[in-house]
Amino acid sequence: VMAPGTDPHSFSLSAQEAALFESAELIIYNGLGLESNLLSQIEAAQESGVATLEVAATVNPLPFGEEGHEDSHHDHDHDHGHEDGDHDHDHDHEHGDLDPHFWTDPSRMILAAKAIGAEIIEHVQGIDAAAVQSNLDAYVTKLQDLDTWMDSQLSSVPATSQKLLTNHEVFGYFADRFGYEIIGAVIPGGSSVGAPSAAELKGLADALKTSGVTAIFVETTQPETLAHVVAEETGIDVKVVALYTESLSDAAGEASDYISMMRYNTEAIVSALKG
Repeated sequence: VMAPGTDPHSFSLSAQEAALFESAELIIYNGLGLESNLLSQIEAAQESGVATLEVAATVNPLPFGEEGHEDSHHDHDHDHGHEDGDHDHDHDHEHGDLDPHFWTDPSRMILAAKAIGAEIIEHVQGIDAAAVQSNLDAYVTKLQDLDTWMDSQLSSVPATSQKLLTNHEVFGYFADRFGYEIIGAVIPGGSSVGAPSAAELKGLADALKTSGVTAIFVETTQPETLAHVVAEETGIDVKVVALYTESLSDAAGEASDYISMMRYNTEAIVSALKG
């Protein structure tokens, strides 16, 4: 439903799109408060008998702030279990206590793909279940290869530089999977619609200088203004690097699908942190 370049935190349905929800056989959504403006339409569709899948609830979601522990990727269990999606959406602006940005960890995307495939086979009438399963198996292999490649690339960054300052809290799962540390976010909380105070911006600049890292990572869907303010506050040469985090590029762009997006982001992160 969301076009490339759309921020899911602020996206709203048109009347025509809302009507599509009512006539669907299955609605697949990220969940955990990411698409907060769509919840009423999703709930209305549920009440009218439409099957729905909140994908983030199926991938063992992490609480906000539980990321970046040293060597955490060695302890990370890739066979995540299912956890209930009973979350408080009043916390952290639009999000609940659990972080919805699971796709920055490709191992969790394997779980997501399997959950989506199972729901499609169960709920979409006339679907070729064997074809869905075959496509799913092939895609899972690609995701496994992506996970291995990302681990290899990201571990080539010196351990002292495996730190991220981001525009908002979107890389918790990435940090958890690959053993990186989140040293701060320009916009406080898990939503992209918050606003930092002057003191918070100065604190981030100080954290950046202390860390020795000279890069701030921002989203292609968000203005870079505040990130540049933090960079200038440091008084040192800090790069502001745009990543695809909550939206793909258009079909002709460098991040036209999930795997391309993650490869692009990985190469950009490694290049920036290696200097």
